[in-house]
Amino acid sequence: MLTTIAPFPLTPSINYLVHILNDMDDNSKPLIVRCQSGDDDLGYKLLKKGESFSWKFKLHFFADTLFFCRIRWGNEKNRIFDAFEEEIDNRICEVHARDGDYFWKANSKGIYFSCDGENFRKRCEWDQNIECTDW
Repeated sequence: MLTTIAPFPLTPSINYLVHILNDMDDNSKPLIVRCQSGDDDLGYKLLKKGESFSWKFKLHFFADTLFFCRIRWGNEKNRIFDAFEEEIDNRICEVHARDGDYFWKANSKGIYFSCDGENFRKRCEWDQNIECTDW
């Protein structure tokens, strides 16, 4: 009898859902969002105040999964940040063998992250020269 042993742990497929919300103070201008990975370009989205954009995906089996986004609000605010980085976000949200939801919202003070959609913490400044925090 031949037995094959995988050189890496086989984990169940995990679904991830990322949400980005326009929480800007002034609702006269939309938030422009463009998110991408190495394989997918999700295109440009225009979000009015209170609107959100979400996408669902599964992890790459043999590589780390990374989605980054550029968000812009008028000429005043512009930022590129990692919207999903497997190792960091799973550690922060303690997602290991269950589906994971990740929530981002942008307001005039910065870009905030939450694992549950309610308890947000500032993760990025609008200033591109300041690194986003991993906590």
